[in-house]
Amino acid sequence: MENVLGHLQMIEEEMEMISQFSWFTSSYCDTSACVEVRGLPDGGVGLRDGKNPEGPYLRIPTAQWRSFTDFVKQEKFAR
Repeated sequence: MENVLGHLQMIEEEMEMISQFSWFTSSYCDTSACVEVRGLPDGGVGLRDGKNPEGPYLRIPTAQWRSFTDFVKQEKFAR
Protein backbone atom coordinates (compact mmCIF):
# COMPACT_ATOMS: atom_id res chain seq x y z
CA MET A 1 0.00 0.00 0.00
CA GLU A 2 2.88 2.34 0.78
CA ASN A 3 4.24 1.88 -2.76
CA VAL A 4 0.85 2.78 -4.25
CA LEU A 5 0.60 5.96 -2.15
CA GLY A 6 4.12 6.94 -3.12
CA HIS A 7 3.31 6.41 -6.79
CA LEU A 8 0.13 8.48 -6.52
CA GLN A 9 2.09 11.30 -4.89
CA MET A 10 4.58 11.23 -7.78
CA ILE A 11 1.72 11.44 -10.29
CA GLU A 12 0.17 14.41 -8.48
CA GLU A 13 3.50 16.22 -8.37
CA GLU A 14 4.08 15.55 -12.07
CA MET A 15 0.61 16.83 -13.00
CA GLU A 16 1.26 20.04 -11.05
CA MET A 17 4.62 20.49 -12.77
CA ILE A 18 3.08 19.85 -16.22
CA SER A 19 0.36 22.45 -15.61
CA GLN A 20 3.02 25.14 -15.18
CA PHE A 21 4.29 24.79 -18.75
CA SER A 22 2.71 26.01 -21.98
CA TRP A 23 0.77 23.71 -24.24
CA PHE A 24 0.63 24.44 -27.97
CA THR A 25 -1.92 23.90 -30.70
CA SER A 26 -1.60 23.98 -34.45
CA SER A 27 -1.70 27.38 -36.11
CA TYR A 28 -4.64 25.95 -38.10
CA CYS A 29 -6.70 25.56 -34.92
CA ASP A 30 -9.31 28.28 -34.47
CA THR A 31 -11.29 26.71 -31.62
CA SER A 32 -10.54 25.02 -28.32
CA ALA A 33 -11.50 21.70 -29.92
CA CYS A 34 -7.93 20.89 -30.92
CA VAL A 35 -5.22 18.62 -29.65
CA GLU A 36 -2.57 20.34 -27.52
CA VAL A 37 1.04 19.23 -27.30
CA ARG A 38 4.11 20.08 -25.25
CA GLY A 39 7.52 18.72 -24.41
CA LEU A 40 7.76 17.02 -21.03
CA PRO A 41 10.47 17.90 -18.49
CA ASP A 42 11.81 14.34 -18.36
CA GLY A 43 11.63 13.78 -22.12
CA GLY A 44 8.88 12.76 -24.46
CA VAL A 45 5.78 14.64 -25.48
CA GLY A 46 2.49 15.27 -23.73
CA LEU A 47 -0.71 15.22 -25.78
CA ARG A 48 -4.09 16.33 -24.42
CA ASP A 49 -7.61 17.33 -25.46
CA GLY A 50 -7.84 21.13 -25.73
CA LYS A 51 -11.50 20.99 -24.64
CA ASN A 52 -10.42 19.44 -21.34
CA PRO A 53 -7.13 21.08 -20.28
CA GLU A 54 -7.51 19.92 -16.68
CA GLY A 55 -8.01 16.32 -17.77
CA PRO A 56 -5.42 13.60 -18.35
CA TYR A 57 -2.73 13.69 -21.00
CA LEU A 58 -1.08 11.01 -23.08
CA ARG A 59 2.68 10.59 -22.65
CA ILE A 60 4.45 9.69 -25.90
CA PRO A 61 8.15 8.75 -25.93
CA THR A 62 10.34 11.03 -28.06
CA ALA A 63 11.24 8.36 -30.62
CA GLN A 64 7.60 7.43 -31.24
CA TRP A 65 6.57 11.09 -31.55
CA ARG A 66 9.37 11.68 -34.07
CA SER A 67 8.25 8.62 -36.08
CA PHE A 68 4.67 9.90 -36.08
CA THR A 69 5.59 13.42 -37.20
CA ASP A 70 7.95 12.08 -39.89
CA PHE A 71 5.13 9.85 -41.16
CA VAL A 72 2.71 12.79 -41.31
CA LYS A 73 5.27 14.98 -43.10
CA GLN A 74 5.70 12.29 -45.76
CA GLU A 75 1.91 12.25 -46.31
CA LYS A 76 1.79 8.46 -46.52
CA PHE A 77 -1.54 8.21 -44.73
CA ALA A 78 -4.93 7.75 -46.41
CA ARG A 79 -6.96 10.92 -46.74
